[in-house]
Amino acid sequence: MLTTNQIQSHFVDIIDIAKTRYPLQQWLHKTPTIEVSPLKGQNGLAYSTGHIIINSAFLSTSAVGCLRKTICHEIAHLVVGIQQAHNKKWESVFDELCSLSVDLRSGGHEIEMQQVKENIPYKYRLLGYLTDERVLDLGGAYRRTKKYLSYDGNHSFLGVRITSYKYVDYKAPLPKEIIQDKHLKELV
Repeated sequence: MLTTNQIQSHFVDIIDIAKTRYPLQQWLHKTPTIEVSPLKGQNGLAYSTGHIIINSAFLSTSAVGCLRKTICHEIAHLVVGIQQAHNKKWESVFDELCSLSVDLRSGGHEIEMQQVKENIPYKYRLLGYLTDERVLDLGGAYRRTKKYLSYDGNHSFLGVRITSYKYVDYKAPLPKEIIQDKHLKELV
Protein backbone atom coordinates (compact mmCIF):
# COMPACT_ATOMS: atom_id res chain seq x y z
CA MET A 1 0.00 0.00 0.00
CA LEU A 2 1.30 3.44 -0.94
CA THR A 3 2.71 5.73 1.73
CA THR A 4 3.78 9.38 1.54
CA ASN A 5 7.43 8.29 1.44
CA GLN A 6 6.74 5.90 -1.44
CA ILE A 7 4.91 8.64 -3.37
CA GLN A 8 7.90 10.93 -2.85
CA SER A 9 10.23 8.13 -3.99
CA HIS A 10 8.23 7.62 -7.21
CA PHE A 11 8.32 11.40 -7.75
CA VAL A 12 12.14 11.50 -7.40
CA ASP A 13 12.48 8.51 -9.73
CA ILE A 14 10.32 10.10 -12.45
CA ILE A 15 12.04 13.50 -12.02
CA ASP A 16 15.38 11.76 -12.64
CA ILE A 17 13.97 10.06 -15.74
CA ALA A 18 12.51 13.34 -17.00
CA LYS A 19 15.83 15.16 -16.48
CA THR A 20 17.65 12.65 -18.70
CA ARG A 21 15.30 13.46 -21.59
CA TYR A 22 14.56 17.11 -20.78
CA PRO A 23 17.45 18.89 -18.99
CA LEU A 24 16.13 20.94 -16.05
CA GLN A 25 17.41 24.23 -17.51
CA GLN A 26 14.98 23.73 -20.43
CA TRP A 27 11.93 23.31 -18.17
CA LEU A 28 9.62 26.30 -18.07
CA HIS A 29 8.91 25.72 -14.36
CA LYS A 30 12.00 24.59 -12.47
CA THR A 31 12.68 23.40 -8.90
CA PRO A 32 10.06 20.64 -8.76
CA THR A 33 8.70 19.84 -5.31
CA ILE A 34 5.92 17.53 -4.19
CA GLU A 35 3.23 17.50 -1.53
CA VAL A 36 0.58 14.89 -0.78
CA SER A 37 -2.73 16.57 0.14
CA PRO A 38 -6.47 16.12 -0.44
CA LEU A 39 -7.67 17.43 -3.82
CA LYS A 40 -11.23 17.74 -5.00
CA GLY A 41 -11.79 16.06 -8.33
CA GLN A 42 -8.14 15.83 -9.42
CA ASN A 43 -5.38 13.27 -9.02
CA GLY A 44 -2.69 15.92 -9.16
CA LEU A 45 -2.04 19.61 -9.67
CA ALA A 46 1.05 21.51 -10.91
CA TYR A 47 1.90 25.14 -10.21
CA SER A 48 4.19 27.53 -12.06
CA THR A 49 6.40 27.58 -8.94
CA GLY A 50 7.32 23.96 -9.75
CA HIS A 51 5.24 22.67 -6.87
CA ILE A 52 3.14 19.55 -7.48
CA ILE A 53 0.32 18.29 -5.27
CA ILE A 54 -0.64 14.63 -5.46
CA ASN A 55 -4.07 13.66 -4.14
CA SER A 56 -3.86 11.96 -0.75
CA ALA A 57 -6.50 9.52 -2.05
CA PHE A 58 -3.53 7.51 -3.44
CA LEU A 59 -2.44 6.70 0.13
CA SER A 60 -3.17 3.15 1.28
CA THR A 61 -3.89 1.96 -2.27
CA SER A 62 -1.82 -0.20 -4.60
CA ALA A 63 -2.38 2.25 -7.49
CA VAL A 64 1.31 2.60 -8.41
CA GLY A 65 0.74 2.72 -12.18
CA CYS A 66 -1.95 5.36 -11.85
CA LEU A 67 0.24 7.36 -9.43
CA ARG A 68 3.22 7.26 -11.79
CA LYS A 69 1.02 8.33 -14.70
CA THR A 70 -0.31 11.23 -12.59
CA ILE A 71 3.23 12.30 -11.68
CA CYS A 72 4.21 12.16 -15.39
CA HIS A 73 1.14 14.28 -16.18
CA GLU A 74 2.14 16.99 -13.71
CA ILE A 75 5.83 16.93 -14.62
CA ALA A 76 4.88 17.36 -18.30
CA HIS A 77 3.17 20.61 -17.24
CA LEU A 78 6.40 21.77 -15.57
CA VAL A 79 8.47 20.91 -18.66
CA VAL A 80 6.32 22.68 -21.27
CA GLY A 81 4.68 25.30 -19.07
CA ILE A 82 1.35 25.44 -17.26
CA GLN A 83 -0.05 27.79 -19.93
CA GLN A 84 0.31 25.03 -22.55
CA ALA A 85 -2.58 23.14 -20.88
CA HIS A 86 -3.02 19.78 -22.68
CA ASN A 87 -1.96 20.81 -26.17
CA LYS A 88 0.13 18.71 -28.59
CA LYS A 89 3.43 19.86 -27.10
CA TRP A 90 2.31 18.83 -23.59
CA GLU A 91 0.86 15.56 -24.93
CA SER A 92 4.15 14.68 -26.62
CA VAL A 93 6.13 15.18 -23.39
CA PHE A 94 3.50 13.35 -21.33
CA ASP A 95 3.44 10.36 -23.71
CA GLU A 96 7.23 10.13 -23.69
CA LEU A 97 7.48 10.37 -19.90
CA CYS A 98 4.82 7.66 -19.53
CA SER A 99 6.61 5.39 -22.00
CA LEU A 100 9.80 5.74 -19.93
CA SER A 101 8.21 5.66 -16.45
CA VAL A 102 4.96 3.67 -16.41
CA ASP A 103 4.39 -0.03 -17.02
CA LEU A 104 1.47 0.25 -19.43
CA ARG A 105 1.32 -3.52 -20.00
CA SER A 106 -0.38 -4.29 -16.69
CA GLY A 107 -3.79 -3.04 -17.88
CA GLY A 108 -4.95 -2.45 -14.31
CA HIS A 109 -5.60 1.28 -14.71
CA GLU A 110 -9.38 0.97 -14.20
CA ILE A 111 -8.95 -1.09 -11.02
CA GLU A 112 -6.35 1.32 -9.67
CA MET A 113 -8.53 4.34 -10.42
CA GLN A 114 -11.41 2.68 -8.55
CA GLN A 115 -9.15 2.24 -5.50
CA VAL A 116 -8.26 5.95 -5.59
CA LYS A 117 -11.90 7.01 -6.09
CA GLU A 118 -12.96 4.95 -3.08
CA ASN A 119 -10.51 6.98 -0.93
CA ILE A 120 -11.98 10.36 -1.91
CA PRO A 121 -14.16 11.81 0.87
CA TYR A 122 -17.20 12.84 -1.17
CA LYS A 123 -20.12 14.44 0.64
CA TYR A 124 -22.81 13.40 -1.87
CA ARG A 125 -23.56 10.65 -4.36
CA LEU A 126 -25.55 11.45 -7.51
CA LEU A 127 -28.23 8.95 -8.52
CA GLY A 128 -30.11 8.96 -11.81
CA TYR A 129 -33.58 7.39 -11.96
CA LEU A 130 -34.64 5.78 -15.26
CA THR A 131 -38.17 5.32 -16.61
CA ASP A 132 -37.67 1.53 -16.44
CA GLU A 133 -37.11 1.83 -12.66
CA ARG A 134 -33.36 1.18 -12.76
CA VAL A 135 -31.12 3.52 -10.80
CA LEU A 136 -27.72 4.75 -11.96
CA ASP A 137 -24.97 5.50 -9.45
CA LEU A 138 -23.21 8.39 -11.15
CA GLY A 139 -20.53 8.69 -8.49
CA GLY A 140 -19.41 11.08 -5.82
CA ALA A 141 -19.78 14.85 -5.68
CA TYR A 142 -18.43 17.50 -3.34
CA ARG A 143 -21.41 19.76 -3.85
CA ARG A 144 -24.87 19.68 -5.37
CA THR A 145 -25.07 21.47 -8.71
CA LYS A 146 -27.93 23.28 -10.40
CA LYS A 147 -27.55 21.12 -13.52
CA TYR A 148 -29.03 18.15 -11.67
CA LEU A 149 -31.15 19.97 -9.09
CA SER A 150 -33.04 21.79 -11.89
CA TYR A 151 -33.11 18.87 -14.32
CA ASP A 152 -35.26 19.46 -17.42
CA GLY A 153 -35.78 15.81 -18.42
CA ASN A 154 -33.72 15.62 -21.61
CA HIS A 155 -31.06 13.01 -20.66
CA SER A 156 -31.10 9.32 -21.46
CA PHE A 157 -29.00 6.24 -20.79
CA LEU A 158 -28.86 3.56 -23.50
CA GLY A 159 -32.07 4.95 -24.97
CA VAL A 160 -33.94 5.00 -21.64
CA ARG A 161 -34.99 8.42 -20.37
CA ILE A 162 -33.63 9.61 -17.03
CA THR A 163 -36.66 10.93 -15.15
CA SER A 164 -34.81 12.59 -12.28
CA TYR A 165 -31.58 12.97 -10.37
CA LYS A 166 -31.13 12.92 -6.64
CA TYR A 167 -28.18 13.70 -4.38
CA VAL A 168 -27.90 11.40 -1.37
CA ASP A 169 -25.39 11.23 1.47
CA TYR A 170 -22.31 9.49 0.05
CA LYS A 171 -22.32 6.86 2.79
CA ALA A 172 -26.06 6.13 2.60
CA PRO A 173 -27.05 2.57 1.60
CA LEU A 174 -27.70 2.18 -2.12
CA PRO A 175 -30.82 0.70 -3.75
CA LYS A 176 -30.51 -3.03 -4.52
CA GLU A 177 -30.75 -2.86 -8.31
CA ILE A 178 -28.30 -0.02 -8.82
CA ILE A 179 -25.97 0.30 -11.79
CA GLN A 180 -22.73 1.63 -10.31
CA ASP A 181 -20.45 4.02 -12.17
CA LYS A 182 -17.72 1.37 -12.61
CA HIS A 183 -20.22 -0.69 -14.65
CA LEU A 184 -21.57 2.15 -16.79
CA LYS A 185 -18.77 1.76 -19.36
CA GLU A 186 -19.59 -1.95 -19.70
CA LEU A 187 -23.20 -1.12 -20.57
CA VAL A 188 -22.53 1.64 -23.09
